[in-house]
This record gives sequence, structure tokens and C-alpha cells, in this order.
Amino acid sequence: MTDTSATTFKWDVNEHFQSNLITPDNALKQWKDEHRFKGYFYKDYDTFLWGLYTDSWLLFDKQQARQNEFSNHAAGLFSTIYPASNIIIKPYAGYQRAKNISKTDWGWDVGLSGKAANMDLGDYTGSFSAESDYDFYEQRQNYNNSISAGVSTQFSAFTRDSLYAGYEESSKQFYNNAGDQIIEVKLYNRNIRNQLYYALSQRHVFNFETNILSKNVTYFNNRNVFFLENALRYNYFGKDLSYQVNFHTNDETMNNDGTITDSRTRQSALGFKTFYRINSSNSLNIDIAYVKLQYDTPDESNNDDRDEQRYIINVHYSRKLSPVLNLNVSAYGFLFHQIYLFSEQSINNNWNRVIKLKPQLVYSYKNFENRISSSVIANYTAYDFDNLFVQSRSYLSRKYTLSDSLAAPVINNFSLGFQGRLELEEKGSFFKKNFAQNIIQSYTSYNYNIYVMRTLYQRFNFRLGYSFFNRTEWRHIPKKTKNREITNRGPFFNIIYSVVNRISLSAYAAINYIDDSKSRKDQYNTGYLKLIYNL
Repeated sequence: MTDTSATTFKWDVNEHFQSNLITPDNALKQWKDEHRFKGYFYKDYDTFLWGLYTDSWLLFDKQQARQNEFSNHAAGLFSTIYPASNIIIKPYAGYQRAKNISKTDWGWDVGLSGKAANMDLGDYTGSFSAESDYDFYEQRQNYNNSISAGVSTQFSAFTRDSLYAGYEESSKQFYNNAGDQIIEVKLYNRNIRNQLYYALSQRHVFNFETNILSKNVTYFNNRNVFFLENALRYNYFGKDLSYQVNFHTNDETMNNDGTITDSRTRQSALGFKTFYRINSSNSLNIDIAYVKLQYDTPDESNNDDRDEQRYIINVHYSRKLSPVLNLNVSAYGFLFHQIYLFSEQSINNNWNRVIKLKPQLVYSYKNFENRISSSVIANYTAYDFDNLFVQSRSYLSRKYTLSDSLAAPVINNFSLGFQGRLELEEKGSFFKKNFAQNIIQSYTSYNYNIYVMRTLYQRFNFRLGYSFFNRTEWRHIPKKTKNREITNRGPFFNIIYSVVNRISLSAYAAINYIDDSKSRKDQYNTGYLKLIYNL
């Protein structure tokens, strides 16, 4: 929220609140609430501004045993200085309070940041930024310092190049759960990135990018990470046909002092994307990728070395059958092969296959809309040496889904809506040798919502409806029998009031009648109040 009126002082506020129910267990609910707030009250001059700032973060983790609070509240003075049109300097200083469960600290919050952009360096254009933030508490000290610089140049009308380098160091000290010991985490990052852009013509574009990252982390032990990445892309932008060919490689080395988890990961990926506008009524998207990963460990005690291969294809076809009717068809295929190099782990070698098909029909005419879609997804995972086990570890999972949604105006600003969904799912063992299956369990689920909507005075909307959900579980061993059935149904009511274009207030209430064949029948009420704003 920002005050843009022409007054002496201005203000800027940003607030975010989120509440989550984690796990209801034994009728004891576990909540996790997080609140963030930033506010500025300042006076603006031609070359600088100054004012007051406040920065607040609060996290409540309410568990069954106790309620943990983590928070940090800071307030102080800040300023923004403009020595030149492309230079910005921001100093600030304040006082803050931090809490970690039962431990509370008071201390200073100081920092300085600066940025210079579009600097003329002859044939090059440069940019520079630096930032420092320090927290001084009585028992602890945190800091974060970063600096970065970049240059770019336009070699010709078709070619440009850019180089970026950055460095960051940070130290974070915090208390353990008991509050009697300070734990420190130190992080050092170094990064270099180079990007070359070459336009062969207005339709043909070539990109090459290199990224080098070096990281050091100190937390109980010392960890060093070195990462090298290269990406090569070729794009063609045609009137009806566009495509991209890309090749990507990365190499990451990780060393952990005093452990056997040192590793080197190398990955290569080759991809192809295309969009083809067949005619005014038909279009086709195709996305194909091949990824190869190699994971190696130098320590002889670690036998987790493996190779992985992935084949991915995604196809989407769209056809306009009439001015009011569209057909969309999506197909997805995924093949994954994992091979362990040492005999101790080779028993985990496996293949994973996923196939998905989803057609959809969309009918839209004025305020009337109907969407019907269905999907079939099959997941097969087969282990190479399954015959060595008494019971098969290879498994399959299949699901069929049919959904329908309808929204239609009725009379006097009343609209009728319907949403329905049917799911059929089965799981079981899979035998790769003869491509046989043994279904162990299956599920049938369906739910629907029927509601009436009306808009009053363009800002007030209400929805009244009825919701029904049913899920039946079957067990197939030794024979197919019903194992459990759950039904949840009841009316609901929803009100939405738009205060202004960017602020709305929503209220929801529902009565739920639940019938669980494995427990008991019950009734409970649900509801919420929600303030939604985008400022």
C-alpha cells in the first residue's frame, strides 16, 4: 500500500499473513502462523529522501507439546540519496528485538547499500552494486556483505556480450532449541557468468552462456562446492513455425570434511521445442528432452555411484472446431532408467515409465461456459532383479479422471454453476518379464458442487451451494472386497465483497456431515474470513 498524494510526508506499507493447519492428530490441531510487515514513513526531496522504517517478522509454530515463537522486529531511520541520475545510496540504522523460542535478544540493525547503473566505460556499459547488513546483539552478531559488477557491450547490430562477477559472505548465529548454545553458519559465494548473444538475422538467434559458482559452507563441518554450467541455445522465430534447440551441461563437485559424502555430479541435456501454427484453427506444441546424469563418489566406503537417463516428450494439440467450441489434446511420456555401478546397490536398478493422455472440450458462448475433460495416467516402475525377492517390489499405478464444469446465467443476475469429478484408481504389483499385473487395491472417488451465484451492486457477490464427496476403497487380496467408504456432504455459503479494485473481503461457512465406515458419523462446521489485497 503506497500513499501517492502530494503531501509533505509519504508512506508505504507491505503486509503478509499466512496461517496453516499442519496436522490434526488426536483432535489436537497444529497451527503454523507467519506474519511479515514492512512500513516506511518518509519525506521526499529532489536529491534524497529520509524517514522512518519498520520491519517485522513473526512465526508461531504451535505444536502439541509447546508453542514455539520465532520473531524479529526492527525500527529506525533510513535514507535514500541520489548523487547522480544513475547512482543510488541507501543507509539505515535502527534497533531490533529477536526471539528464538525462549531466548530474547535486543540489538542494533545497521546497513548500507549502493548501486550504479548504465556507467559509460568507453565501448562497454557497466553496473556496480554493494550491500552490507549487520545485526549487533549482546550475545550474537550476524552480517551479510555482497558485491557485484557487470559489463556489457554491443559489438555490432547483431552481437552483444556481457560479463558478471559477484561475491557474498554471510554469518548467521542462532541459539539451539535449549537456548544454552550459539550455533554459527558461515557462507561464502563467488560467481562469474558470461553470456553471448548473436542474432544471425531477425529470425535466427544464437545464445551461449557460462556460469561458474564456488561456494563454501561452514556448519558443524566444512563443505566446498564448485559448479560449472554451460548452455547453448539456437532459436528460430518464424511466422507460423518457431523452434528452439538447446544443449546444457553442468558439473558439480562437493567436498565435505570428515565424511564419506564427497561427490561429483555431471549432467548433460539435449532438448527441442517447437510451436507450429498449422492454420488459423490448428496449432501444435512439441517439447522433447533427453537428460543423462552421472553421480560419482571418490570414497571407497560409499557405494552410491550411479548413472541415470531420462527421456521426456510433451505434445499439445489445439483445434478450433467452431467459433464457440475448442478441442485440446495433451500427451506426455516419461522414461527413466537408473543404474547403480556397485554390486551392493545394483539390486535397486530400475525402470520407470509414465504415460498420460488428456483430451478437453471447451464450449464458450457469451456468459455460458462448459468444460469437459478426461485424463488417463499410467505409472510403471520395474526393478531389474525383482526375482531375487520373495515379494515383488515392482509396482504400477493407474488413474482415470473425468471432470466437468458448467457456468450459466439464469435470470436477474443469477448464475447456476456445477463442478463434478470422477476418479478411478488402482495400484498393485508389476511383473516386467511377462508384463503382467496383480492389483492389490483400488479406489473410486467422485464429488460434485452445485451452487447459485448472484452479483449485487457490482461489488457484492454471494454463492450458495451444496457439496458432496464419496470415496470407496477396495482390497483385492485374496479377493475384491470393500475395505472402507467415506462420505462428506453439506451446504456451503460464500460472500465476497470488493471494497475497491484491489481489496476484497471474503467469508465462507459450511456444514459438513461425514460418514466413515471405519470410524463413526460426525458433524462439524468450517469457516473462514479472508482479506485479499494487491497493493
